[in-house]
Amino acid sequence: ANLIIAGGTGTGKTTLLNALLSFIPPHQRVVTIEDTLELNTAFLENCSRLESCRRVEMNLLVKNSLRMRPERILVGEVRAEEACDLMTAMTLGKYCMSTLHASSARETVLRLQNEPMNIPPVQVSLVDVFIILRKLNVNGTIKRIVDETVETAGMEKQTVLFSTVWSY
Repeated sequence: ANLIIAGGTGTGKTTLLNALLSFIPPHQRVVTIEDTLELNTAFLENCSRLESCRRVEMNLLVKNSLRMRPERILVGEVRAEEACDLMTAMTLGKYCMSTLHASSARETVLRLQNEPMNIPPVQVSLVDVFIILRKLNVNGTIKRIVDETVETAGMEKQTVLFSTVWSY
């Protein structure tokens, strides 16, 4: 599925994405794109890891990853123009996973549709599942939880519809 994991700082977005990597069939070609290499891909047999720098930005890496013919593209965190290129990859039939800073599924969609990402609603609906993470303070202890899991359920008048699969 095309998946976006969202949440605030320190909620475990990258940790969850690392855990989900173990469900990718080992024979599939995977390309990971990150600002700082944090994803654990050592057990994947056919994985290319790309890291952005001042000379090569994330959006160029996402575009060029399509030439590598991956089955899956993972972007460590979308913040700007690379989101549009990631949605284009989804349009082409690639399975994509990424993280994003937002506190709800609706906020995630709003962040994707506005500056600096500017994704049209039709393309946002290509994301199959939004997983929202949150930190809770329970009796003085910080707990990281999956707050909600939401799947897209089509569109109505330029609005992406949701169906909540699970809620904390």
